[in-house]
Amino acid sequence: MGFDILSLILFLPLAGSILVLLIPKENKNLIKVASLVFSLPSLVLSGLLYYYFDHSLGAMQFQVNVPWVRSVGLFYQLGVDGISLPLVILTALLSTVSLLASWTINEKVKGYFS
Repeated sequence: MGFDILSLILFLPLAGSILVLLIPKENKNLIKVASLVFSLPSLVLSGLLYYYFDHSLGAMQFQVNVPWVRSVGLFYQLGVDGISLPLVILTALLSTVSLLASWTINEKVKGYFS
């Protein structure tokens, strides 16, 4: 794939959480919908990750390696292998399912869904 799918899976829910924090707490339905809107793409992208994953390779795939703080040798590095792939998919699935399962919660919605 030609884009950084792992970073999208990682940072989309974070962006959604930040957005939810900016929504007034009185807009409970908007908070719930915004949380779901940012959770579903991670689930879809994790499905694409599985589809494009080459199970015949034993090495890390979809690697990202970007220098972060060169002066101290820090790098932003991500990758997925055969063991971590199901965990990525499970995390995306569980996040989405837990949001849907808790849709009826009406107390402290902003704190719960962010």
